Amino acid sequence: MAPGVSVIIPVYNRAHFLEPAIASVREQQWPNVELIIIDDGSSDGSAELAQQLAPEALVIERENGGPGAARNSGLAVATGYYIAFLDVDDLWPNDKLSRQIARLESDHSLDFIVGRIQLDLMEGGQDMGVTYEEPDAMITTFFQFGAGLFRSHAFAAAGPISETLKDSEDHDWFLRAKEAGLSWTCEQEIGLIYRRHPGNMTQPRPLNETSLFQVIASSLSRRRAAAGTSAVPPLDRLSDRRFGEQH
Repeated sequence: MAPGVSVIIPVYNRAHFLEPAIASVREQQWPNVELIIIDDGSSDGSAELAQQLAPEALVIERENGGPGAARNSGLAVATGYYIAFLDVDDLWPNDKLSRQIARLESDHSLDFIVGRIQLDLMEGGQDMGVTYEEPDAMITTFFQFGAGLFRSHAFAAAGPISETLKDSEDHDWFLRAKEAGLSWTCEQEIGLIYRRHPGNMTQPRPLNETSLFQVIASSLSRRRAAAGTSAVPPLDRLSDRRFGEQH
């Protein structure tokens, strides 16, 4: 039997994005998918529409708590051996699940895999101000949950997603995963189509106005405490494991 995959889609007042997001999951044609849609306190009928579009899905309504809390609500009920996330306004390439599952099934030492991200600048969307690695707007310079596939035990090892950070909660979990010694690789293929539109929760702004420095400082503090010294070896980067080079 094909390994089960729990796909968690958080939605907050983005009902108009639900249909393409659900279609993107179905187009994977993976035979054993548990679809979990978390309505994070929407007021636009997102939960009702989600149940109409995907009667097979587990739709959970909760008070608004932000993306970290919504994803954790999905993790709390997920039963799949693998975990995947898709923000409601993003998409996956059609072979994402089959390709990433095949890689993890072929190497059981890996706890998760991350794909590259392709930006899709929709009408009115703001560019992130990143430097593209290829002419077709692909990047491997930052971590996003939607680009990855995770064995479920990875969240027990690294802990749940932060519910207090206003942003950069994905970077925070990624650093904790590396500190916990989880094994991972970054594939060359696209793992996420990241769509930029006027309603994106994350808008371009100076780094000092984000939580990223707080996340990095917390990581350094944890590593110093664990090492018992102020000299802490650096963690590996996405680029260190690019294109399947496992360490």
